[in-house]
Amino acid sequence: MTVHGYPDALWARAKGDAKGVLMPVAHARQVIAYSDVVPQIRSISFLATDQRFFSLLREISAEEYHGGRGMLEAVAVRKAGDHEQVPGFFDLARGLGLNVSDTDHLGFEQINKVHNCWDAQQLSQPAAACRLGLQAPVELRSAMGQGFVLLARRPLTASVRHR
Repeated sequence: MTVHGYPDALWARAKGDAKGVLMPVAHARQVIAYSDVVPQIRSISFLATDQRFFSLLREISAEEYHGGRGMLEAVAVRKAGDHEQVPGFFDLARGLGLNVSDTDHLGFEQINKVHNCWDAQQLSQPAAACRLGLQAPVELRSAMGQGFVLLARRPLTASVRHR
């Protein structure tokens, strides 16, 4: 079988490549330009404007969303220094049943969800805390050296938005 003209196995490897780029970005609570994602996908050569590239990201985002981790593509933005997603991101969001009436709010909401979920876990395994709606673990140490973990919220706010 093929997906967008590529054998299933090759498409699956390309999805793995893309996730391998996006997950560490999310874990680091950052965003990355689409044009910086493309060259890191080694299995298939895409242009940053290639609709097949966006289809790949949409598949990943739908899978991650259904896994309770938010739309992973949210950390991929139009260009470095902004937090804007491309229109297809919102088409997928609408298809997933999300409210797209305020695209800025939805974009930041999904960036926050993805950051919180991936920050709350090891990169190799999903976090139950994320699926339960809990936030990033923060390790605290008492003066006696005893450690404990507090689940805290660290949202991305509009004040860090660059336009």
